[in-house]
Amino acid sequence: MCGFAGFFDAEESLNEEKYLWMALARRMAQRIAHRGPDGKGAHVSAHCALAHVRLAVMDPENGAQPMTCMDGPFKVTIAYNGEIYNADELRAELSGHGYSFETGCDTEVVLKSYLCFGPACVEKLNGIFAFAVDDTRNERVFLCRDRFGVKPLFYTFSGSRLVFASEIKALFEYPGVRPLLGRTGICEIFGLGPARTPGCGVFENIREILPGHAAVFGRDGFSEYPYFRLEARPFTDDYDTAVQAFEAGATHMTHLYNAMPGITHRAPGPIIAALEHGAEVELITDNVHIHPAMVRFTFNTFGADHVCLIADSMMACGLPDGQYSLGGQA
Repeated sequence: MCGFAGFFDAEESLNEEKYLWMALARRMAQRIAHRGPDGKGAHVSAHCALAHVRLAVMDPENGAQPMTCMDGPFKVTIAYNGEIYNADELRAELSGHGYSFETGCDTEVVLKSYLCFGPACVEKLNGIFAFAVDDTRNERVFLCRDRFGVKPLFYTFSGSRLVFASEIKALFEYPGVRPLLGRTGICEIFGLGPARTPGCGVFENIREILPGHAAVFGRDGFSEYPYFRLEARPFTDDYDTAVQAFEAGATHMTHLYNAMPGITHRAPGPIIAALEHGAEVELITDNVHIHPAMVRFTFNTFGADHVCLIADSMMACGLPDGQYSLGGQA
């Protein structure tokens, strides 16, 4: 988990007071410093300020953010949060287009995908992500969120500026953006809480990029659009066709299930899982390559069992495998 914050001014230049705007971006990111304890950085261009706090997973020694690459004479800079499961495949594809890589992190893959394909790069990304790209060639900022909204990305407007961040609290560090709660926000809290209506930031004038959406902000204004939609269609098949489709789907799901560990777990280090107890948990944990130096626990809280696989740092306590409750071993 990483975090980023920033703002983009489509009309006025940030160059004259560059260090002032950089300090503001850093303060915004500091409000969400819990998202990234391993590093921090900031960037200011003529129209955009970005700040990032990093939790280093892929290539910890490299991959500092915001990350900048050259697009001819222009700089393109990204602040990114997430994990791209097909990063290796994309890296190979981009290498075929003549791009080279200096790090092993997926941040560079996303950035160079943008350089190669522009905003259409999001259609190639398989993973969970939210990111902002300062595109100086086109004098715009590009914002994007993964298909199911796993990674958050909120925004608001202050005059001619678009202000954005991984969490709402970072927006309130920007001068003039205040935590005002109106009728809609109250309805969200008491009617839906802890859930929210998609796109709603609860506080007045706070929005979020919708899952499966991207947005562009520049001299032509702000535009948010979907790049992915789940479509519901009437079921019109007869019984035999439905059975055949189910069997084909089951075969496909089995293939995805067997491929899951190799696709989704490419970061170094062991897997630690905290899951509900049940048959599906057995399937997941049996198929994932669990680190051998792990202890398996079953916790019981409020009558529900929970499986927790804990790394070998806990083994030093001498705790054996077994079933535990909040009061001790059952």
